[in-house]
Amino acid sequence: MATPICAGIVVLMLEYNPHLSPDEVKARLMNGADLWRDRDANIYGAGYIDGKNAVN
Repeated sequence: MATPICAGIVVLMLEYNPHLSPDEVKARLMNGADLWRDRDANIYGAGYIDGKNAVN
């Protein structure tokens, strides 16, 4: 289920700011991720996606 959720957030990001490059989209997704919501979870990559942080 992570892929469609991430794709939906990317659509919202591009709707809010259509001039974002693919690298900017990736950076905003990674920088907006929440690594510390569940410290006991086995987290891969940049962490949990946070749509609000990514879009704003």
